Amino acid sequence: MTSTYYRYAIAAVVVFDLERPATFDSVAKWHADLNDKVMLANGDPVPAILLANKVCCNCAPTSVSNSRFLTSCQ
Repeated sequence: MTSTYYRYAIAAVVVFDLERPATFDSVAKWHADLNDKVMLANGDPVPAILLANKVCCNCAPTSVSNSRFLTSCQ
């Protein structure tokens, strides 16, 4: 992640693809990278939300289970 993407950021969205478990496996690394590189003016970490992509009624069951997702968010 280069500074061009996060300069002056006051929040972040970490997005993973429900149909590609490898992207979910990378969430912790991406969040740690964010915390290492981006701080608010007062030195606090930038607030971040986790967003699951590709949720629709017509899709096949997802590869990342709800329990795995919820456990990782705690």
